[in-house]
Amino acid sequence: MSLLKRSRNKNWLIFTLAITILSGSFSSLFAQKQLSTAGKDVPLSLNEALEIALVNSYVLQKSRLGVDEAEAQIREARGTVYPQIGGQGSYTRNVITPNPFAGSSAEGLFSSFGAIDWLFYNEQQRSDGNPTLNFSDFLDRQEEGLRAAGIEQSAGGNPFAVENQFILGVSATQALYNGAAFAAIRGAEHLRTIMREQLERDTQTLVKDVRSAYLNALLAQEQVNLLESSLNQLRETHREITLMVDQGVLPRIDRNSLEVEIVNLETNLISAKNGAALAVRSLNLTLGISIEHDIVLTNSFEDFTTELPEIGKIEDAYPMALQLRPDLKQLDGAIKLRQEERNLNRAAYLPVLSAFADYAFIGSVPQNRTLSVADPDVDFKYNKETRGFFDTSYWNASLAVGLRLQWSIFDGFQRRARLQQVDVNIRRTEIDAIMLREAIYLEIDQSLKNVESAWQRIESQRRNIQLADMNYSDAKSRLREGAGTRLEERQAANLLDQSKLNYLAALHEFLIARSAFDHALGIKTVEVQIND
Repeated sequence: MSLLKRSRNKNWLIFTLAITILSGSFSSLFAQKQLSTAGKDVPLSLNEALEIALVNSYVLQKSRLGVDEAEAQIREARGTVYPQIGGQGSYTRNVITPNPFAGSSAEGLFSSFGAIDWLFYNEQQRSDGNPTLNFSDFLDRQEEGLRAAGIEQSAGGNPFAVENQFILGVSATQALYNGAAFAAIRGAEHLRTIMREQLERDTQTLVKDVRSAYLNALLAQEQVNLLESSLNQLRETHREITLMVDQGVLPRIDRNSLEVEIVNLETNLISAKNGAALAVRSLNLTLGISIEHDIVLTNSFEDFTTELPEIGKIEDAYPMALQLRPDLKQLDGAIKLRQEERNLNRAAYLPVLSAFADYAFIGSVPQNRTLSVADPDVDFKYNKETRGFFDTSYWNASLAVGLRLQWSIFDGFQRRARLQQVDVNIRRTEIDAIMLREAIYLEIDQSLKNVESAWQRIESQRRNIQLADMNYSDAKSRLREGAGTRLEERQAANLLDQSKLNYLAALHEFLIARSAFDHALGIKTVEVQIND
């Protein structure tokens, strides 16, 4: 079975690293359950360790936030092509307003407005057959009537001045053509792709690190178990040798040699236990579990299959990696992003066309809203009339619609310089992609060689275990027949234990190499062979 074509055998357990599963509720509940009781043992299989790591990893949390940020940037970029609606309001108090006609010949224009009333009055009098008045008498009679009504006439200043001005407006703008906006949208979509590939690669790297940490801790514990077993057997042998030395059957040097060996083995066991504890603590950190929790590994090396699939060739693996590697897809996305940046700068040479609509409600409210109204039945009799603040004569609406064209014709060659910078960045990213492809080739080639080398060590240690087991069986037979000694049997047992330890180390190296091979290919699923 090829490493490039995974078996669907029931002994294979597949962990799919899809983004939707990374944030699944099952994993979250599982992680909370495992960490609910501080200071107690936490039994973990490799599969469970992967599930916890996918939930607790700060690296993945940051990568997911990067994806969320890219999604928000896409929505922001798309917002530029939607209608832009805004409102505004203002209030102005005109404390002192100059007369705009002061010092000009038009200033006397307003004094002639009274002459119009005088002409109209005389014409009416003639029509009715009544006597007329000269202009001076007309003004005197008019002033007396206003004074009798309690109305004071303002003189001088700006006759158009209004003390209070209000403006409430709403404006809407719709871009009809804006090349930069569409380039920004495409660029944001490329950024989202880049962040998703970053999340995928971070996930693959995390799975590789978790598997390595778990297997390292497992190997350290297996070493402790083998050393403890060897030490127990050696102590049993020491008791038997001591009896034989006391009986004078064997010399004391045999007992002394065993005692030295026991002390050496005890020292090795202490170092092995320390190493196992450190390996488990390292697994704690990798999984994001507090060191207050003691992890108990529930898997053993016997759970993992040791059949070597058919090793694929680099010529087959390399094209697959070029299609699967997220980091290479990231660089391809970065090139596309730079190209959209170039399109964005090129769009600065083109005009921006937009439609607009402005609606405003304007109020010009004078402070003194009392008016003089002439009595239609009695000449030169006036009445007061006070208008309200919201009288319709003070408030008016306005609406304007149109098209707006903006075009930057010359900017001092800034756009040309920005385009040159973008071209340089595109070329730099293309070089990075070439270098990464070469690095991927070397990584795959090295990982294939590591898998082959580790498997050769496994095969060698398997044969060595068979020989050591045969040697141990022969030593026990010779001991039973009286032709051998207890020391010979013990030496054969030591050789067998060392062969088993070497086999476990070779199996550990093989599993790590296979994990590194999957990582080098960029496989999206982690497939761990576990026996049912």
